[in-house]
This record gives sequence, structure tokens and C-alpha cells, in this order.
Amino acid sequence: MKFLDALQRLQRLDRLIRIKATGDIKSLANKLDVSERTAYNLLDNLRDMGAEIEYCHERHSYHYPNGTGLQIKIKLDNGEVIKGGVSSMNFNNLEFFFEDVGYLNL
Repeated sequence: MKFLDALQRLQRLDRLIRIKATGDIKSLANKLDVSERTAYNLLDNLRDMGAEIEYCHERHSYHYPNGTGLQIKIKLDNGEVIKGGVSSMNFNNLEFFFEDVGYLNL
């Protein structure tokens, strides 16, 4: 999977969690067009980044109990910062190089 595709998938998952519209794991997998195992892995990826995620049996949806979510910052060589998402989490110390845009820092 390409890096930007993975980021987009995590952003989509984050949005579904924030609006409490994930459904159960089978529904979530269908919404993300992935297997149930991959849906579990994506949830674990967000948890590994520090997100608190719980499942609400009444709403049948995953949610952030503390109201946080995913925030992505991309800093280009020219100092421009591209932001996306809503949260108090920051992704620092990750650097990727793409020939067409230069270094991307998350």
C-alpha cells in the first residue's frame, strides 16, 4: 500500500470514529473496503499512535472517549505546513522523501 493511501485510509477511519458511524467491525470493514482483520489492524494502528478508542455497544460504533482524533501535519522543505484532521496528537520525527515534493515530515 502506498504511503498516501495508508494516510487516507487512517483519515477515513478517524472521521468515521469521530462521527460515531463505524458500526460493528464487519460494517467498518465494508465502509473502508478492507477485510475485518485489516479493520482491526487499522484500529490498532491508531491506538499505537496514542488514540484512545472504545466500542459503544449502545451506538454500535467505535468512538474516542476523550474527544481526540487523528491530526496529520506534513512539513515541506520550504517550511510550508499542510495539516489535516482534528486532535491533540502530533506525529513528529517521521520523515519521508518523495521525488516530486521533497521531504515530508510528519
